Amino acid sequence: MRVIVLPRQEMAHMPSIEIGRVLLDKSVRIRKGYDDRENPTHTSMLTVWLYSGYFWELGRENTAWTYLREATTQAQLLSMHDEETYKHEVLDAAQKRVLYWLLFISERTYALHKNRPISLHPTIRSPLPDEVSSDRPIAVGLQVMINMFSIVDDTFVNLWNRVGDSRASDVWVTQVQAQLSEAVPEFIECTKVQEVQIRMTQQWLRSLVWRLSTRQGPIGNASCNDPLLLEHSMEIARDLLLISNQFPQEMMVVHGTGLLSVGIIKSQSWD
Repeated sequence: MRVIVLPRQEMAHMPSIEIGRVLLDKSVRIRKGYDDRENPTHTSMLTVWLYSGYFWELGRENTAWTYLREATTQAQLLSMHDEETYKHEVLDAAQKRVLYWLLFISERTYALHKNRPISLHPTIRSPLPDEVSSDRPIAVGLQVMINMFSIVDDTFVNLWNRVGDSRASDVWVTQVQAQLSEAVPEFIECTKVQEVQIRMTQQWLRSLVWRLSTRQGPIGNASCNDPLLLEHSMEIARDLLLISNQFPQEMMVVHGTGLLSVGIIKSQSWD
């Protein structure tokens, strides 16, 4: 059993969320004493990425984005986007791959939620399940998420953010809807909580593509199977109902995109 030592005795009677705020503020203050911008490490990058998640949960979305941007910038300074970097790694290469892909997913998630640009791209291979020193189901779940968010490319994000005068063509929408449908297998060797996250995220991304298709107005000459039809929204709604009936209610509380593979990242130093 772990014993948590609180920095102040009076904190023992504080609500958990208030304790979290105190510890977060203390961590941020301590970090200001280190110069990790000129000489970033994987640990410093992991720290600011976790900050972004904390501030997102606190509703401080601009602060969260600022820390996420700092994390992705440090990842680029560490050349984590370059496959050559991993050829020289002797230890922890798989964990660093996992961290890069978690940042990749986080950035795209935030970009779609808040209409932000992206900076990381699928330029390295994903970690193999046998390479990850944790439960295989978690690694498998991460791979499915990588497959889905790799479909969210520059074209997808630019269309969503209304960059330039580009429009989502019928061909593009049909292709992306097919890719998203095929990205998640019928059976996934992952935990049930992960599966809920994966399947809800799949429907969320499908709904975004459908919304892109409706920006152009009515589509002519569409076949009965064309995903641009209004009936496609009903299909997504039907699938969401099937998911909600398939899993217990307590699992549905944790849904959509998230840090589903945080268990892969070990509490060890990479410096």
